[in-house]
Amino acid sequence: IAEYTPEGKLYLTVPADSLTSKEALGIILYAVYPNRLSDEELSEMLSLCWKPTRKEAVRARASELKREGKIIAIEGRYGLSGAGLQWIKNEVLQRLKH
Repeated sequence: IAEYTPEGKLYLTVPADSLTSKEALGIILYAVYPNRLSDEELSEMLSLCWKPTRKEAVRARASELKREGKIIAIEGRYGLSGAGLQWIKNEVLQRLKH
């Protein structure tokens, strides 16, 4: 579902329309876990591997995911919480595999 090119760029192997913006953001954070990414890095990665996404949109979706307890933000960098890891593994990836 998420792979790296020989140049080290992350890309998603599923059709963009099969993911919501929050799911795409979650999958990217899952792929880089336990590392955290800034909104600018997330915006760049989403734009390259999913759909063009401005960093303001990333911040809005990240804020929603944070309220849901799925991501944590430390010093402006986002990462998946334990609940977020479970959400991606047990819900998003399972749905995409079928």
